[in-house]
Amino acid sequence: MALDSDMQCARPECNEKIVGRYANAIYCSTRCGSLVRKARYRALHPDAGREYYNNNREAQASAARERLQKPGVAEKRSAYGKAWYAKPENRERVLAASRARDARNAMHRSAQKRDAYRANRDVFLARNKAWKKNNPERLRLATLKRRALIADAPTAPFTPEQFAARMEYFAWRCWMCGNEGRTLDHVKPVSKGGSHMLANFRPACLPCNSGKQAKWLGPVWANSLRRAS
Repeated sequence: MALDSDMQCARPECNEKIVGRYANAIYCSTRCGSLVRKARYRALHPDAGREYYNNNREAQASAARERLQKPGVAEKRSAYGKAWYAKPENRERVLAASRARDARNAMHRSAQKRDAYRANRDVFLARNKAWKKNNPERLRLATLKRRALIADAPTAPFTPEQFAARMEYFAWRCWMCGNEGRTLDHVKPVSKGGSHMLANFRPACLPCNSGKQAKWLGPVWANSLRRAS
């Protein structure tokens, strides 16, 4: 006979009241009871799940593929995964696990990448060439960042959109002469202790940028480079 109760579910993670259950029920649903029993079994037999999966790997994969073929299952799973990952605590948990996995398998992953490159060198080169052609601004920023890292310069992350906004702020005018400037300049060169940060970036025309090169005699000297356009 189904009864209502003021008692709460005995599963620690669940705070629901026990409604519509039999008289001696201690869980709010069969699902909560099943989860508690599974957790208890895993605590007593920590390797049982891994052993079962290793012995039935192909059957498990086949069953998972069949479930995904059912109407609406893939969409429902995708929506659930996105909602779960959107929570900050879950996102940080995934990122921490990813970092720990990468640290454990760093050498193995490097070897895998080298082997894949050697086996498909032409494919990798073609893909790299296409990316450079389609992403000239990203390539330019990546090159500047690489030079800054080699020089051991202070860096701060920024997105291509933030960089574009910074350049638009100066209307892509050379900070030294005022003409149109389509090259990028670290006002204080990274070789002289300058940072690879948005605050140290200015647009510059090619003649001014080439003439300045890696010179740095201080802020007063830098201000003296500005000429009326």
